Amino acid sequence: MVTIKDVARLAGTSVSTVSHVLNGTRVVSDELRQRVEAIIAESNFVPSSIARSLVTSSTKMIGVAVSWTANSIFSTAITVIDDDARSEGYSLLVADSRDDPDLLATAIRSLIDRRVDGVILAPVGQAGSSSWEALDDLAARSIPTVLIDRQIPGNFDSVVAENEMAMEDLVGHLLDRGHTRIGYLQGNSDLPTSFERLKGVQSALAGRGLAFEGRFGNSTVDGGRRASLELFDAGVTAIVSGNNNMTLGAYYAAHERGLSIPSDIALCGYDDFPFADLLEPPLTAVSQPMAKMGRIAMKLLQRRIKHPDAPVIHERLDTTFVHRRSCGCLEES
Repeated sequence: MVTIKDVARLAGTSVSTVSHVLNGTRVVSDELRQRVEAIIAESNFVPSSIARSLVTSSTKMIGVAVSWTANSIFSTAITVIDDDARSEGYSLLVADSRDDPDLLATAIRSLIDRRVDGVILAPVGQAGSSSWEALDDLAARSIPTVLIDRQIPGNFDSVVAENEMAMEDLVGHLLDRGHTRIGYLQGNSDLPTSFERLKGVQSALAGRGLAFEGRFGNSTVDGGRRASLELFDAGVTAIVSGNNNMTLGAYYAAHERGLSIPSDIALCGYDDFPFADLLEPPLTAVSQPMAKMGRIAMKLLQRRIKHPDAPVIHERLDTTFVHRRSCGCLEES
């Protein structure tokens, strides 16, 4: 196998000069650079990524830690992040937190051990949890970090979607249709988004002088199903779901009880998803700009890698109200 020493010998130069050509860490004359590049091409020399990282202090690896299997909305963001990272010469290491603080903490420390150049993650857990301690480790080591989808107190760049006002508008839509008994499927209490969406629901109901009726669905399909059954028994005429998994659970619950959506129970949810318009009836939902969120997250991370002392940026993106038939309205053209 051809080594960097072999390349240097054939080019009549030093190992350090070949390294500078490979990594662009020092200006080398055009004639010498071309000679080294020609020998590299002819000899099929493949530089070691480990050796390169020791020279440049960069692994060209980006860590991504999100609840990929627990919530499929992240798949779009991961795809965009991967595309943009590849275009900049980076590779991804993806870890699935499954929205578990301990799993996220383990993932973060694993990414630290692998000396990633930066991390994009969706935080989960509350102050004092293992995941927050792992976030403190990232900050202490000055590892560039960007939070995606969820924002928590601290000095990390972040990009998230609007939650409170979006949910207030969604509930307001049902209120405008005459519903006064609206049940809410509340998400995992370890997620910052759950708290923000809950505030939106409560604000909309309080603005009309109506009582809040909620059940914990814990951001899962089965949790949403069980919570919906409880809300049916409580006599609500409409349900608003705090995430896509619980929304599917509500559809399952309606089918289980033989209820027709929207004739017997109106339904709206936060999180649109690819097959939401194929459900019967098609789902009225809030859509997050996940592709845009992923693209901005990668740009923020690149900025932080290049400029470690730059001011912290928090971006909050607008959502889209996707009007279909599950709310009881005719689908708009």
